[in-house]
Amino acid sequence: MGDQPLLPLVAACEAAFDEHGDTYRGVGWTKSQQSADLRYQVMLDVVRPSDPFPVTILDLGCGASHLLEHIRRSGVEGIVYSGLDPSKLFIDVSRAKFPDVDYYLGDILDPGLEVPAFDYVVMNGLFTYKGPLSFDQMVTQWERLVTAAMAHAGVGVVFNTSSPYVDWQRDDLFHAPVSMLTDFVAKSACPYFVVRHDYGLYETAVYAYRAPAVPRHPRTGS
Repeated sequence: MGDQPLLPLVAACEAAFDEHGDTYRGVGWTKSQQSADLRYQVMLDVVRPSDPFPVTILDLGCGASHLLEHIRRSGVEGIVYSGLDPSKLFIDVSRAKFPDVDYYLGDILDPGLEVPAFDYVVMNGLFTYKGPLSFDQMVTQWERLVTAAMAHAGVGVVFNTSSPYVDWQRDDLFHAPVSMLTDFVAKSACPYFVVRHDYGLYETAVYAYRAPAVPRHPRTGS
């Protein structure tokens, strides 16, 4: 399990897909489609307004490509989407729905897997659930996967974890301290970061970039 950190998550999501089919519940989310859509938008907000379009995005752990469905349903433009997943089940489902999209089957930690560079790497839900892993094991896997994602990202990455600011914590979720997330990111290849804890889903989202943001000019009156 140590060399294949996504196995518990893959097993949980495949079991959910068998039970609930091609829905938000079928990839492990439990609240509502509206909550899932909000989360997808938070992931997409990593793209900076100053970026020249189109931008390329790798959806790491793409599942059934619901992020791409959200992009197309919402009319979001300027994004070239690709997906990667270690689950053959989900890659087959995604390819059947979107034969025009590039998909990669495998583990991004596998040095034999050939994956090109992208502007952004999105990791939605990879670090909210830890399953049978201990907290320390999950920290190690989170660090390895984020580091690998950064190596494939020309501009930056985004990931989310379960929030530590809750009335009670579940043993199977990864309630990561924000200071731990930011300390690691600050020393990484993408040291310029934004922390989001404002979208109401008991999560922390982190945007990490290789370069600082382009300063915005203040608005002036007419």
